[in-house]
Amino acid sequence: MMNGPETVPYDGVLGTFRGAVAYSNRDDEYFSGENHYMNGVYCGFKWQCVEYARRFLLHTKGAIFGQCGRASEIFEMKVITNVETGEEFEFKQCANKKSKTPPRAGDVLIYPFVENQTPWGHVAVISYVSADLKVAGIAEQ
Repeated sequence: MMNGPETVPYDGVLGTFRGAVAYSNRDDEYFSGENHYMNGVYCGFKWQCVEYARRFLLHTKGAIFGQCGRASEIFEMKVITNVETGEEFEFKQCANKKSKTPPRAGDVLIYPFVENQTPWGHVAVISYVSADLKVAGIAEQ
């Protein structure tokens, strides 16, 4: 999904997965503070990881997960909500190495909060899983 080792400017396209475009936020330290909406639905701050995951689910499923202060909080959420009908669907958590259910392309991958490493956690979308379940690709911003 990534273009390469060169720096992609802010708003530059990193790639796409299932029609959801990932955009560059420039670097890990930059925060625009700009809100982003898709079809009138709030997705998050431009171009943060939470915004991409929410926009991916909106684009592919017509549903979003709730608000969060950091990406790691998404793991505790129990439902995603259809933005047109308000119907709620189970948002099932599967802890790494503790689940008998293998990941699938389109699943949301949530990284934990780890002080001084991932202070906000992180969220991405699984884009590929090898047949032997040893390799997975991710789409992220």
